[in-house]
Amino acid sequence: MLKLATVFFIVASSSMAQHPTFSFVAPTTSGRVTLPPQGGAWEPSEAGLYDDATRPVLQYRDGARDLVLSVLLFPNPGKAGTAEACRNSLIPGLTSALREHGAVLEAESQTLQRASNDLFLAVASYTIAKQGTIPLQQRNVFAFAGDTHTCAEMHISKVKAQASDQHVFDDLVNHFAVDLSYKPLAVDYETMGVIFFEGAKNYAASAVFYQRAYDELNPEERKSRMGRYTADRLTLSYGMAGDLKQSRATAQAAIAVDPAYPLYYYNLACADAESGDAAAAKIHLQQAFERRANTLQGEPFPDPTKDDSLQKLKADKPFWDLATSISAQLKK
Repeated sequence: MLKLATVFFIVASSSMAQHPTFSFVAPTTSGRVTLPPQGGAWEPSEAGLYDDATRPVLQYRDGARDLVLSVLLFPNPGKAGTAEACRNSLIPGLTSALREHGAVLEAESQTLQRASNDLFLAVASYTIAKQGTIPLQQRNVFAFAGDTHTCAEMHISKVKAQASDQHVFDDLVNHFAVDLSYKPLAVDYETMGVIFFEGAKNYAASAVFYQRAYDELNPEERKSRMGRYTADRLTLSYGMAGDLKQSRATAQAAIAVDPAYPLYYYNLACADAESGDAAAAKIHLQQAFERRANTLQGEPFPDPTKDDSLQKLKADKPFWDLATSISAQLKK
């Protein structure tokens, strides 16, 4: 299980301390779902980004009620651009596959209009009575919202569900907090980047979202605290995902806009170290240290002797002498 709870708390407390909610967005489509789900004791458990980085998913669990809830956003594959098109892109194939694997289903579907905001939801549900000879009584309820661009999906499931649980499913569907007209902001993409970087440790996914966040910023905003943070995390995400070429290109582009920020040079030193270029790493580490006064408030300059990437150059005496000298000065 992914340790996402702490990350969600950090995201919420940094910008929305009184209301710990955030906008769950996709990198390629408009729309948002406000999370976490309202009501219950929901804990985030999994995160993923699928289908060529177009379909993000977040999963929550409510242990007290044995509920699992997943939310997804993805491009609407239906020509009609409706909630029904979103539902039809998934449910028929899913129920057919379940039956082929021995599941006994009781399935139904409907389309409803929520009175609260005139949102049309295409709803589908089925109960897996048993899988082979194993009794499950797993209730699954899906709700889809859709327009010409975007599908928003919520899936709720519970094993050993009872008829008395239906009101819980109905309430969650009725409070599906989706807004398909919403145009994501840089801060929304950055929040998603934090979730994938810090929580899921999925650096390829975090790079997708940090890149979208950085792309939304104008040149002056890229020199701001948020711009520096986003570019730094973007560089790290590419590097930790193994794309050193893009990591280096990102750091160099950021330097061209904002040459005063030290961590861009530090990240270049790390990329140099991963490539085995001690001479370039020494130059970039020195450039970073010379600009250490420009770190963000509350952001310490990294100790190069404790960096996994830079330690790969420990055998190079000129580089390691610089690293140990910097380390000593940071401790003064």
